[in-house]
Amino acid sequence: MSENIHTIEELRDVITSIDALSQQGFSQIRSIASLSLQALESPGRSVNTCEDIASALLAIRGISEMIQNDINCESGSVEGAYLDQSMLRRFDARRAAENIFKN
Repeated sequence: MSENIHTIEELRDVITSIDALSQQGFSQIRSIASLSLQALESPGRSVNTCEDIASALLAIRGISEMIQNDINCESGSVEGAYLDQSMLRRFDARRAAENIFKN
């Protein structure tokens, strides 16, 4: 960990930004999911409903990835980014295994 000291104001700004990002992203995901559920539950749904639902799910995935990256970047600006140590070990193991098979 770096020895940078952040002011309370800097931390507050980052927390506010993270809160805004999460509220915006989760609101979008909730809206898309609600519309998708309504489409599935509608007795007169159109023939393209499955394709529309697939598009909605792709949008949800894209939004969640974007918000995850944005939140990680914001928290990283004050050295607070979460690192999944288990995931990093899996990546390292995969790289090591790939190097074994390359040689």
